[in-house]
Amino acid sequence: TAASNSASTADSSAKAASTSASAADSSATQAGSSATAASNSASAADSSATAASTSASAADSSATKADSSATAASNS
Repeated sequence: TAASNSASTADSSAKAASTSASAADSSATQAGSSATAASNSASAADSSATAASTSASAADSSATKADSSATAASNS
């Protein structure tokens, strides 16, 4: 009976250890997913900033062309 009880206790301990390992693995997976989501968000923000910069550049080019046209018209 004592041996049986010891075996049962050992089995319970092994199951508890397995459950803890599984929980730790799940936490690590969630942390990895969170890191990936954060990276994706940063990438999207960078893309938006690049698009805004490109738009500003295009607007500046248009303004420069308009100014050149006005100068040409004035010279004419």
